[in-house]
Amino acid sequence: MLLSVEETIKNESEAAPEGGLPSLGETGGFGSVSKEMEEMSRAGVYFGYSKSRRHPKMTPFIFGIRNNVEIFDIVKVKEQLEKTTDFIKALGKEDKTILFVGTKPPVKEIIRRTADALRMPYVAERWLGGTLTNLKVLKKRTEHFLDLQQRKNSPDFDKLSKKERFVIIKSLAKMEKNFKGLELLSGLPQALVVVDTKEESTAIREAKRMSIPVAGILNSDCDPSVIDYPVPANDGSVSSVNYLMDKLAEAYKIGNEGRVMSPPRLDELEGRVISNE
Repeated sequence: MLLSVEETIKNESEAAPEGGLPSLGETGGFGSVSKEMEEMSRAGVYFGYSKSRRHPKMTPFIFGIRNNVEIFDIVKVKEQLEKTTDFIKALGKEDKTILFVGTKPPVKEIIRRTADALRMPYVAERWLGGTLTNLKVLKKRTEHFLDLQQRKNSPDFDKLSKKERFVIIKSLAKMEKNFKGLELLSGLPQALVVVDTKEESTAIREAKRMSIPVAGILNSDCDPSVIDYPVPANDGSVSSVNYLMDKLAEAYKIGNEGRVMSPPRLDELEGRVISNE
């Protein structure tokens, strides 16, 4: 269940283990990071699920339990986030393409916003089997999608018959759910960023098959070993996912040194070729 910022903050005191979350003194400290720790705490980043849902391989990342709600170790969360942001910075430095994936509502809105800010492709509705392993088919469908968009936005659209306009609008509505966000995927991405590795297991399997590294935000019920850069955190809270995705986007921009452009216009997308090479 996805929690609002208010619900997350309200539940923090009840969910924290005896004595509360570990203080900087208990964890060895990070210098001047108390503000960051406070921000992460307020965003609800450290809340896991109930103990009964814990994946065995997530045990090293658990700090404690309160009322059967698991709390992530803030030190290890920070360490994993730093490893992941370093990876994202390196991608930004080389202008690499990241495919963002998150289909559970309302995470999908965060995925769209983050990808648009970085001019990157995304999947926010439904992962289509073969998105990475069968790019030739994806190319044909995406080109058709773009062609329909061009026809609808053309000055000549109103000159078409009522039936023709209806067919185009109906086809666009259906295709938008499947292909919106993939217009910028001009070839295999250099990385995937996913929210909830259990939810996006098909995308991860395809990425592994194509030797594409995966970074992700995953809760205590997930297996961190299935991806390359796991960030153990609350993937069921809007505020938590929002906070972490902002950090990843910021890392890419830092590596990219401000070269990220605004989202492309439709006419810029026309004629793009999706390669399978």
